Amino acid sequence: MFTTEKCYQDDYSSGDVVQRYNSATLDGIVQMITQLICEHGELEGKDLECLLDVACGDGEKTRLLSRHFKRAIGLDASAEQIAQAVRRTNSAHVEFRCSTAEKLPLADHRVDVITSIFGLHYFDVKAFIPECRRVLKEDGIAIFYAHRPSKIIASDNDALPVIDADVAAMNEKLCNRARELSHPGVNLSDLHWSQFQEIDYKHKERIETTMIVETTLGGWGNHFLSIPGNKRLCINPTDNPVTELLQSVKRKWLKEDVDSNTIKIKMVNRAAIIKLRK
Repeated sequence: MFTTEKCYQDDYSSGDVVQRYNSATLDGIVQMITQLICEHGELEGKDLECLLDVACGDGEKTRLLSRHFKRAIGLDASAEQIAQAVRRTNSAHVEFRCSTAEKLPLADHRVDVITSIFGLHYFDVKAFIPECRRVLKEDGIAIFYAHRPSKIIASDNDALPVIDADVAAMNEKLCNRARELSHPGVNLSDLHWSQFQEIDYKHKERIETTMIVETTLGGWGNHFLSIPGNKRLCINPTDNPVTELLQSVKRKWLKEDVDSNTIKIKMVNRAAIIKLRK
């Protein structure tokens, strides 16, 4: 029987997958979330007691966000990721626990802010959201983030400015494969739109934005393949949409024989943030 928890374990439990994915994007994501927390009027000027980061992975985003809280708790369903998080953390006010999202191991009304970065599509939303409501304080908020690559913008002067068609074709191919695999509930192609519609909460909003990351063409390919789930969709080396994209872009830039890691680009991610407040 396939479950979203099993899919999460398959995608996240192996080695340094979370660390590789975090490396290109995490600072920008944390900055966005921090700004949303600071702009939440009911929390403005208050000492924030407790952060709960669900699907925390190796704990890096929990550690970055913890600077604004007296206490931070990271939860993850993968025991291996929690073990890595504990090994990499040297802070008395940050702790990690192995737990699913559908049964949060906290008492009622103890949390100021709940975050989850690339986690919501793995959760049983109908079980998770009532748990959020239970553990959040009356003025608390929950913030869920996801993004997908949408464009490559050239940084090199002699490169084409935008390769939209190639990225669109690759995304379509991957989305079709995801539908064919039919992993129940595990879908990031709509940037949590389906989960947002399913959420029953008094005050909810979904914000779409973009994030630009400077990297190389080779770095972009590695980044995309490290996105949980994408490596599973690209299992056939002779039919790999990411490899096809890299080759196509190199041909268009007349640099087919050049190492992809030497072609500087900017990666444009289309992002969505869901914000809940009581």
